Amino acid sequence: MGSLPDVRSAISGTLSVLTFLVPAVQEFGEFTGHKAVHVPHEFQPPPGSRCIADRAQTSLRQRAERVELTHPRAEGAGEDVLLQPIAIADRRDPRAHRPRLRRRVNGQRVVRQFLAVPAAGRKLRRASATLPLAEADRALTGHRVRWFQEWIGNGPDQAYWSRMDHRANVGRMPPVVHLQGGWYDFFLPGMLTDRAALLAAGRTVRLLIGPWGHGKGLYTRDGMRDALAALDAALLGRRALSGVRVFVTGANRWQDLPGWPPAHEPTPWYLHPGDGLNRMHADPAAGPSRYRYDPAAPTPTVGGTTVSMSSGPADNRAIEARPDVLTFTTAPLAREVEVIGPVRVRLHARASIPHVDYVARLCEVSPRGRSVNLCDGVARLDPASDIPRDSDGVITVDIALWPLAHRFRRGHRIRLQVSSGAHPRYGRNPGTGEPLATTLALRASIHEIFHDPDHPSALWLPLTEETS
Repeated sequence: MGSLPDVRSAISGTLSVLTFLVPAVQEFGEFTGHKAVHVPHEFQPPPGSRCIADRAQTSLRQRAERVELTHPRAEGAGEDVLLQPIAIADRRDPRAHRPRLRRRVNGQRVVRQFLAVPAAGRKLRRASATLPLAEADRALTGHRVRWFQEWIGNGPDQAYWSRMDHRANVGRMPPVVHLQGGWYDFFLPGMLTDRAALLAAGRTVRLLIGPWGHGKGLYTRDGMRDALAALDAALLGRRALSGVRVFVTGANRWQDLPGWPPAHEPTPWYLHPGDGLNRMHADPAAGPSRYRYDPAAPTPTVGGTTVSMSSGPADNRAIEARPDVLTFTTAPLAREVEVIGPVRVRLHARASIPHVDYVARLCEVSPRGRSVNLCDGVARLDPASDIPRDSDGVITVDIALWPLAHRFRRGHRIRLQVSSGAHPRYGRNPGTGEPLATTLALRASIHEIFHDPDHPSALWLPLTEETS
């Protein structure tokens, strides 16, 4: 059982408007997460330089190098992430199979690309539903795309991916690294793993996490200010920024932390029949909650950590009204609850077939009933792995959600969604166990989520010391 589906199964939502403005379509090996700036020790800023807006800026551009530590496959990047650059290329040039396009984007082409965004998004969603999945590139562009075929045709543990795995290069990283991510950043878990590896290797690391999606921090004043301060320190010989600075959503404030994760109390909130969620165990006589998942009409998703303009918080009420989605909700909170750190869900579940997914999403519900997503995670069950199972066939499913820093407001409610799909962000599980690239069959499944004292399904939140 993995915490995330592999690259062939994860899908990330609609096209990003910004990506239509990129002058060159890059291969997926370069469709990467974060950057580190390496300023050689011998570089000295010109006399009189006061900030990186001066003459040092030119040297910086010449000397900056891109660094990636985390294996892209480990991030759960997926087929719609794969399909996005294909769609971008298809809007830009009929020779979309080429890895790079060198023609410059002029104003007229930019206008055409913006006008093409709605149609391209619809076309991408249709392509993502293609069976077999290996035909998705042809459905989108009209021809084969070599690297798309390579990505969906190679399993997560095959040697193909070793050329993109730079985790062994941590000892060659620069002495000072600035990392910037967001709570809705698809690459945030890998960035946190990279930070730990860099610290263990003796590097000075600055980490900023804001309330945005992938790559959007540098379009904000706070993100740009922190990045420029780090570069000023590197170029002008000042003390480098370090530590962790996070934005606490709900409280709308920035908070400096000595490290990640900060001190917290992992606290269970137990699932109850009748859609309840609280700190007490359910009644021993409580029966399971049930739903049916059909990959022919997969459970959709909105917002979240998609690599697109649609990432971020969104209204989830339409999804929560579906019969294939369970919700478990607290009573209105009597006081504010602040959580900063990792989030996890443990489900005690039973399914009618062995090849299934479980998706957990944490939301905050306003007094008016609007349910807004905060973080989520998905687990794909592999029957060949050692999954804990009791005599009744009930299995234990652990799901790691994206981390967060959030304050639930007084009078609001905490909600957990449980389902078996999040299409098109994550590729639907066909339920057959056949290769995702070639399968044509789809198999529906019945699911039971248990929440009695012997099967205490729960959401674990990292309460801060003040809240706990």
